[in-house]
Amino acid sequence: MDIRPLWSRQDWSGRLPASLHEELSIDRQVPALLACQGETIIGWAYTADRSNQLLQINITEAYRRKGHGSRLLRSLGQLLTDYGCSRLELETELLEPAHSRAFFQKMGPSLLLSGKSQSSFKLESWLSPEQLKLLEVHRQLGIPDNYGISRALRLHADAVDLTAIGEDCWQRPQRLATEAAAAWSMMHHHAALENIQLVPVSAYRSIQYQTLLLQRKLDKGQVIEEILKVSAAPGFSEHHSGRAIDITTTQAVALETKFAQTSAYQWLNYNAEDYGFYLSYPQDNPHGIAWEPWHWCWAPE
Repeated sequence: MDIRPLWSRQDWSGRLPASLHEELSIDRQVPALLACQGETIIGWAYTADRSNQLLQINITEAYRRKGHGSRLLRSLGQLLTDYGCSRLELETELLEPAHSRAFFQKMGPSLLLSGKSQSSFKLESWLSPEQLKLLEVHRQLGIPDNYGISRALRLHADAVDLTAIGEDCWQRPQRLATEAAAAWSMMHHHAALENIQLVPVSAYRSIQYQTLLLQRKLDKGQVIEEILKVSAAPGFSEHHSGRAIDITTTQAVALETKFAQTSAYQWLNYNAEDYGFYLSYPQDNPHGIAWEPWHWCWAPE
């Protein structure tokens, strides 16, 4: 069985089940999952978009009792944990058919927490030790459990293969993931040939650094809701991956939107994609993060 993510109807060339076809009438920020054998659809699962609320999980009758449902649920659980979720929320009516409750209980009786109108399927046992530690950090900082999925932000592990790229605008040494560093070096060099000065502000930042950054803001009296409009929660910053870099230029003040008025920004807009760099947080982005014309991420795929 092959499980494929679908963000829109265009991601599948054939006919979709009616409920899934309707769900994909608007492109999603968090994908639905389609289970296939070859080009034959044998099941599907999806939550409400940008939510850990299960709407449907189904295996067609001819393929039931063969372990496909368990694998599809595990794939959905893995998808949710990639967005930092520790629970799959279920309306209790979904569990009213005896076979539905038995299906979830088979995955682990202690994982199903039943309530009057709302039940939960615990995903903590599917989290890595690093994710469990991060979950505790989020709770200490007051970050909502549904933060990642509600903003369509995936977790990023700390990069381990890093290469120095020189100093930033404050003479601090900076590093990027090795392949991203090579792409940055080429882009930086070619921009300079056109008299465009691209200056790093910040590149790789660890999860621990991001945690301390948010804690300092909290200690100054800022509220977490406002902090998360300008800073990603620990674990969700692209800087952890070593692929993101904040950029300024000699004519601009670092980390200000006036950077968008510079020739450096205009050059990046026209050329950065050729080197695999993309603007992560444009105006009105779906992630709830303020416009950051300086934040570019290497994502050649």
